[in-house]
This record gives sequence, C-alpha cells and structure tokens, in this order.
Amino acid sequence: MFLSPRYRKLLSSRAVVSRIAAALLLAATVLHAHAGEQEQIDFANGLFARGLFGEAAAEYQNYLTEFPEGPSQQSALYRLGESRVASADYDAAVRALDALLAEAPGDDLRDRAGLRRGVALFQSGKTDSAAEALAGVVQTAKTPGVRPEAQYYLGKVHFAANRHEAAVEALKALTGAEDAGAFGPYGHYQLGSVYLAMNRHEDAAVEFAAVANTTDADAAMRTECRFRSAEIYDKLGWFDVAAKTYEQLRAEFPDSEYAQRAAYGLTWSLYHSGQYDKALEASAEFEKKYPDSEHRPGLLYLRGNCLYQQKKFTEAAKLYEELTGAFPQSPFVARAGLKRAWALYELNDREQAATALRGLLETATDPEIVGQGSFLFGNVLLNGGDAAGAFDRSVKAFMGLPEARRGKLVDGREAAAHARFMQGAGLYNPADGTNTSAGTMTRKRMNHTATVLPDGKVLLVGGITHNRTA
Repeated sequence: MFLSPRYRKLLSSRAVVSRIAAALLLAATVLHAHAGEQEQIDFANGLFARGLFGEAAAEYQNYLTEFPEGPSQQSALYRLGESRVASADYDAAVRALDALLAEAPGDDLRDRAGLRRGVALFQSGKTDSAAEALAGVVQTAKTPGVRPEAQYYLGKVHFAANRHEAAVEALKALTGAEDAGAFGPYGHYQLGSVYLAMNRHEDAAVEFAAVANTTDADAAMRTECRFRSAEIYDKLGWFDVAAKTYEQLRAEFPDSEYAQRAAYGLTWSLYHSGQYDKALEASAEFEKKYPDSEHRPGLLYLRGNCLYQQKKFTEAAKLYEELTGAFPQSPFVARAGLKRAWALYELNDREQAATALRGLLETATDPEIVGQGSFLFGNVLLNGGDAAGAFDRSVKAFMGLPEARRGKLVDGREAAAHARFMQGAGLYNPADGTNTSAGTMTRKRMNHTATVLPDGKVLLVGGITHNRTA
C-alpha cells in the first residue's frame, strides 16, 4: 500500500506518542505501587513507635503479605518479631525472627534478631534454648550494644534456671567489660540478686552498693539498691554501717518511696547497735513525720525494747501493753506480751507476770514464744515456791523450742537456758505430753540435762544445787 511521506510521518508520530503514553502509564503504576509499599511500612512503623505493638504486628504482616519482595521486607520481619515480643506472643516472635535469619541479613539485623530471638525464648520459659541462642550472640555479635544486652539476658536465663554459678560467670563478664554501657548497672543489680539467692550476702551488698554509687543508673534503681544494701548490712549484723546507709538514702532521696522504709530501718539499726537514746530519738522523729504509718506497732515495740534495755521496766511494760491493746492483730503482739511479762518479772511483780504469761501461753502459736514464755513461767513459779509447777513449765519450755534448738539441748549443753528447776529426774513423753517421775534427789538442782532416749522420750536429770555443788 502506497502512503504518502506526509501520512507516514503522521503515523510515526502517533506511534511515538503511544510508546510515551505506555511508558508513562507503567511509571505511574510503579510509582503507585511504591507509594503503597512505603505508605504501608510507614503506617506500621508509626504504630510501633506509639507502642501499639499488637496493631503494628498486624500491619507488618500485611506488608509482608502484599509486598513479599518489597525493599523493607527484612526490616519488616525484624519489627514484626519485636512487636510480637512486646505483646508477649513469643512463639510468633521466634517464627518471624527465624524467617529473617534464614534470609542471611547483614550484621546489624542478624545480631539484633539473634538477641531478640534469645529474649523471646527466655520469656516463653525455654531457658536451655534461650541460653544457647544468647551465648551464640555473645560470641559473634559485632553490632555495638548488642553483646552487653545479650550477656545480661544470658545471666538472667541462668539465674531463672537456678544455674547460679553460670549466672555469676555471665554477669561478672558483663560488669567487667569496657563496653557494658547502660547494662553495667543492671548487671550489678542482677548479680546482687544471684548472690542473695546463694546466701553470699557480703558479695550481694557489694553489688548493690556499686549500683547505688554510680551515676550511670537512674534514681529509682540507685535508691532501691541503697536500701537493699542497708538491709543486708542489718542482716549481717553490721548495724553501724546499716544506720549510716539508711541515713545516706534519706539524704540523697528524701522524697523516694524508700525514704520512710529507710527511716524505720534506721531506728532498728540504732537499737541493735546499742544506741538506745538515738533509737528513741529516731523513733520520735519517724512518728512525727509519718503519723499514719503502718510501722507504728513496730515502733512501739522498739521503744519498749529500748526502755527495757535501759532497765526502765515500768515504762517498757506500759508501752508493751499499749501495743497489745491498740494493735491486737499486729505480728508484734506475742513478742510484746512476752517482753511485758519479763518487765513485770524484773519488777518483782510475780502475780502480774503470771497473769500475763497465762494469757500469752493460751494464745501463742510460735514455738519460740511458747518455749521462752514457759521458761519464764518456770522462774515465776519457782520464785513463788511452786517447784513442781516450775518443773512442768521447764519441760514445756524445752519441748516448745523448735527442733533445731532442741537438738542442741539434748546433750545438756544449753539445758540451763530453758529448764533449770528440778528436785529429781523426770521422763517426758512427747506423745501425750506427760511427765513421769524417775526418782527424787535430796536437794533441788538446776542446769540439768535433757537426753533423747532411743524410743523418742526425753530423760531429764538434775545437775547442780543452788550453791553450785554437784
């Protein structure tokens, strides 16, 4: 077919326009798809940044479904795993992170994904798998900050699995590392907790003090660790150090939740260190500052104890009585009742002491209180001339003690401390609580022995007379 040059030129121009239009249409389609992909990942990231992890996880999953080859596929998998961890869906987190690691990502994503996978396994209770995963991250991580965090969680995993020595090893490696960074204080804190579980109290105090004295930890952690170290010093019997630590906490963090507890702890540290006047002053200061505190029963008991130690028995007895009347449900009531009886005994008021002890022994359930109360009752009865009653109370004092304490008494080495008043030998049957005479001596004796026989009965035999003769 013959076409004129002009017509051929027109057709050629139209072909070019068509090709241009097709190219523009393709470009628009690509741009639309890219805009849709970017819009989806931005939306998911926005939800993640606002802490809406469940919603973010759903949008990351949508992205991966709609754009399986998208440029943000690996970061979406990582964020999906993080979102699942944050929303406590740990199995789903592990699946997402496994999928990412199978893609052989770069060092940064690989290290962070391995860390989050180990954390997810730990949170789901799979401590062995978590330990293996985290140990691998510790060995291979190149990304700054990842190794210390993995080391920290590795210590936590071993602690949770009661592998205390392994936990100590992991956490000491963290706290001694130059790159520990923000996880250094957390490592010291966790190491202190492990040492406490191992009854290594001095080591625990060192770790908690390290956190309290650093500027790398936040105020809340420093306050808690200052308080915990003071508590440990108290438990170790380092009362002067404990008192100074409580005072330091109050000075550094006067408005913290631990300030009141530190003020209360201070009163007891002063008391235990024999500083009774200072303990009374601290107690008065506490009551003035915290008039509605739950520690009021404990403070009344402490003040009574201070006065008792100062031999101000009348004032002490009144405080113990005030405590039992005002706070009948307090755990200090039984001990206050016993100490009141002792104060009355020291005042030679045997009648009131006996009345107090009868009431105490009718209600007390603590074996230690029952044992000490029965021992005191034996003293009261003996001083009143009732040797038989004193003997009976002596036996009850012995049997009222916890088994660990009774074990020390069976060879007689500590019998004098709890059962002193006999004029013969007796056989106590723990099955029915009865005493059977095994003979009578010419004079009353004390410091007798208490021996467990093969059949489980206890043989009580007198020791020395009042003038120390055998």
